[in-house]
Amino acid sequence: MAAFWRRVPGFWQNFIAGLLIIGALLSLDRTAVVKTWEDWAVDIMIRLNSSLDRMTGERRGRTDLQFTFLDMDEHSFRDKSWNEPFHVPRDKVLKLLQFAVAGKASIIVVDVNLSKQGTDLAADKALVDYVANYPSSAPPLILMRAKRNQEGRDASDLGEFRKTIFAGIKHSNVHFAQPLFRRDKRDGVVRSWVLFDQGCFGGQGLAIPSVQLLSYALLKDRAAGGLQNLLDLDASMNANAPTTCNTNKKSSPNLRPVILGKTIFRQQRLGERLIYSIPWPKSSHISSDLATIPAVFVTDRGFKNYKEVKDRITLIGASYGASHDLHLTPLGLMPGTLIILNAIKSLSLFDQIQPPPLYIRLAFLFTFILILSYVFSKYSNIIKLLVVSTMVFIFFVPISFWFFKYGVWFDFGILLLEIKLQHTVSEFLEVRELKRLRKQLLAFQSNKSASGDSKSINVPAAFNYSDPDELEVQVRLKRNKDGSFKVKASPAGLSSAEFDIDVEGLKKNQSGYVLDLKRRDPSS
Repeated sequence: MAAFWRRVPGFWQNFIAGLLIIGALLSLDRTAVVKTWEDWAVDIMIRLNSSLDRMTGERRGRTDLQFTFLDMDEHSFRDKSWNEPFHVPRDKVLKLLQFAVAGKASIIVVDVNLSKQGTDLAADKALVDYVANYPSSAPPLILMRAKRNQEGRDASDLGEFRKTIFAGIKHSNVHFAQPLFRRDKRDGVVRSWVLFDQGCFGGQGLAIPSVQLLSYALLKDRAAGGLQNLLDLDASMNANAPTTCNTNKKSSPNLRPVILGKTIFRQQRLGERLIYSIPWPKSSHISSDLATIPAVFVTDRGFKNYKEVKDRITLIGASYGASHDLHLTPLGLMPGTLIILNAIKSLSLFDQIQPPPLYIRLAFLFTFILILSYVFSKYSNIIKLLVVSTMVFIFFVPISFWFFKYGVWFDFGILLLEIKLQHTVSEFLEVRELKRLRKQLLAFQSNKSASGDSKSINVPAAFNYSDPDELEVQVRLKRNKDGSFKVKASPAGLSSAEFDIDVEGLKKNQSGYVLDLKRRDPSS
């Protein structure tokens, strides 16, 4: 088998190795190593695209994807009228909510933990009364319903959703969503969302949609002038609700897809990847996609410029340090509210990230392996790495870059991992072949064949070398059809009687295997 493999040309050796490596990578798609390279590649693409105009909703014809962030920032938190409260004051939340309603926002998202009463019961009651009598003509209101702390429990346990101060309130224009995202255990970066979450509430199984999924349905219905997408979402959540409520029971591994009209959302790793396109911090003036307004301007400065929220998705949240709601993302540190904002835009503008169809992906990888095999068999180590790396970043990265704006992911990360692994295999095969050749050369010098190897190195008797002052001459080993090697001098014309073969100097370059012939000492 080894003798047969040595007769296989270098191109086909690299090609076969490349196919085996890429096949292994595709079969190990969910392993930590492959996921790490994929995450790294998507992070790079997010950073490259985030500042580009083509990623804005306005440029893509989605003027409904413009946002206003009513930010309880550090300035608001330390203002004398706020006086660094222990938790978010409910009277301030009410004023921010009333401002968004008066300004006729398209959707209002309140990203504040309202699971427990505050220290000002009167402020709590005023907020609860306002939500209980929320006008039907007002923008759809999304409130958070989080889970109890799962610390010390199995992550796949159903868990229990928390109550809120709005217990018993049922309103067709008030909706609850869960703000759950996945933090990567490896580096702490928030990269993925949870499309919906299962749990228990009041002794019954419940499935609650994410903010971005609920917002997707509301935006679709707003454009169509109906309620069909919201009804479809309710049906999908009912279908995914646990049939028995046991907080120690594992979540169902076969979650049903969410079907909204003709759109189908599935819980899958790549499809849950969040495409960030709005970094933080952002200046306070209205940009194409985001306006940020410090909360204190609205609550205590008499700010009444309603055009800054009109027909915009308005989020009420906090970014001050004591809120403990700042998280690492591919675009740097970001408040949780802005992560929700990016998730709404990501799902509504790009849907779920999808790989290209399998046949296109295989053709793409096959072409890459062909090119890679040619380069690896043609060039030496440094040159081949330079060529293939340049090829990836000049040709394949722009392809990924172009399709990324459509939510289609050509994974150049797996190409770089393929290069790394194939280079390692190529180096191993090359070192093994060099050892075999050195062994044969040593056998030739001692006028006997290598142990267990009938092959030999064929060296012509005389080269008639014309330059006697040259101390070292490179020669090339040419592979014969039977697997042996013929030594050819370059330049030609060398007398073998005057030179010794430098076995340890054997190496490989783009022209093949080469070694040095050292002039013999005349006195020896």
